[in-house]
Amino acid sequence: MTISPNDMQSFITSFEKRLAPVEKASSEAWWTLATTGTEEAQRELVRNSMEYNRLFANRDEYELVKGYL
Repeated sequence: MTISPNDMQSFITSFEKRLAPVEKASSEAWWTLATTGTEEAQRELVRNSMEYNRLFANRDEYELVKGYL
């Protein structure tokens, strides 16, 4: 399977667009928990962290990136 640099760049661009808002929300949730310590803040951090981790748990995308290497 031949992967072009354009294919790789398209994947990276797409992934960054999906990652950026989730990473920001997770970071903000961490900050809120660190500064308030509330149970609601803890639930929000867990929810955002799970969403963040899901982005990296996509088997098809994993195989695609492995193919780039």
